[in-house]
Amino acid sequence: TDLINQLYTRYGGKDTLLKTLKQIYGWDLNDLNGVVYKQLLAKDLQDKVTSDPAVDAAAKAKAQGLVTQIKNGADFTDLAKKNSQASDASGGGDLGFFTKGQLPAELQSAAEALQPGQVSDPVKDQYGYEILKVIEKKDDGSIHAQHILVKTVDFTEYFNGQLAKAKIHKYLKV
Repeated sequence: TDLINQLYTRYGGKDTLLKTLKQIYGWDLNDLNGVVYKQLLAKDLQDKVTSDPAVDAAAKAKAQGLVTQIKNGADFTDLAKKNSQASDASGGGDLGFFTKGQLPAELQSAAEALQPGQVSDPVKDQYGYEILKVIEKKDDGSIHAQHILVKTVDFTEYFNGQLAKAKIHKYLKV
């Protein structure tokens, strides 16, 4: 597959990658194919779940509600700490300074359109909806911003919930 060919290229060719995988994990080419296949299936399932219009609408509504709270005087940092689903939520969603190419294009464009102190409307990206607040812009084009992420769905949480609801039957051979 294309993904396996990318792995070969990234890790010094087929022989080098397979030798390394054999040494570290005891894997051969069939094992690698199996792992990649499972990852592709999981990605496909995740894409289908996160593209559900109802799930998307709920996330967008939550993000819009947060923007309304901010415009009505709520503190961005506090809302980020309480509501963001990004790994940097505990730090108030501080992205630090970034330059062009460090963020997805849709977030970069939104940040460039804002002046320091301004907050964006929800911006759709691959994870869900992002709300940006620009803190500072420098002459070199770098931007300091904070963000709040409202995921369309936390796939791990969704999957575990589905698994908990599933009826699992185990058959024993007698």
